[in-house]
Amino acid sequence: MNTENIETIEGAKPCLIDEQQANELIEVNTQEMEEMEDLLTSTQIAALAGLNHHQVVHDWLKKGHIVGWENAKHDYVFPAGQFDKHGQPIKKLDRITQLFDDAYEMWYWLTAPNDALDGAEPLALLHKGEVARVEAAAKGYLQGDFG
Repeated sequence: MNTENIETIEGAKPCLIDEQQANELIEVNTQEMEEMEDLLTSTQIAALAGLNHHQVVHDWLKKGHIVGWENAKHDYVFPAGQFDKHGQPIKKLDRITQLFDDAYEMWYWLTAPNDALDGAEPLALLHKGEVARVEAAAKGYLQGDFG
């Protein structure tokens, strides 16, 4: 690989790593994210919700009832904060999931204090049933109102 035309920042030199090293870095980052975000597997959610099979969780994902993404092992993980204590998804979350194209962006938006919501986290308001208010804020955000 010819690296002489690669622009570097402050003298940084490109560093090539092999596939095993790349996979190890992905695994470490995924574990850190899972620990930070309290991510659950579909099997864990199914057990919490008293479901017979974890496929129901994947059906919830396909229908937009929950947020999830693939981890480094190509398994889906789901942030625990979108479920109630019985493992059921927040009601009407699909009204928000249908607005976003990117699950990471949506989860970040849902869990960050939002000026358009008087500093409240959208996820906390969804748990309280304030769906219309969160939906309006999400639409504003996606149209460029970053408040």
